[in-house]
Amino acid sequence: MNKQAALEIVEGETIEIDKEQHQEFESESRLLRVGLTQDELLERGDELAKLERGRAAMETNHKAQRSEMRTAMKGEQERIGTKAYDVENRSEERDVDCVWYGDFSLDKRFLVRPDTGEVISVKDMTDADRQQSLV
Repeated sequence: MNKQAALEIVEGETIEIDKEQHQEFESESRLLRVGLTQDELLERGDELAKLERGRAAMETNHKAQRSEMRTAMKGEQERIGTKAYDVENRSEERDVDCVWYGDFSLDKRFLVRPDTGEVISVKDMTDADRQQSLV
């Protein structure tokens, strides 16, 4: 080959090395694509399947964690809403011991909140309530 032929060597093309024409200077290792044998293809297929199963398991776990997190966040949001309502109204719900009273002339019974005197509930008297007046 002459000098003009050497200028025609292009990256990516395949050439034949002529030991008389081409002199080896040095060797260098490069990471390049190499065809796989049938055994290597089977081995890589097994590895790929394991990787895919692992990825699918992580995705399932991630979805479950996201669902748990959404549920927890929803609960926190509800508690925040309740506290905001309490602060805005300057009150909160608490258990208060109330007392049922009966008015036989009205045939009614009513639940009274003792700390404020507020009537919480009014109901018709039952037969059992009426029997108490006889005791």
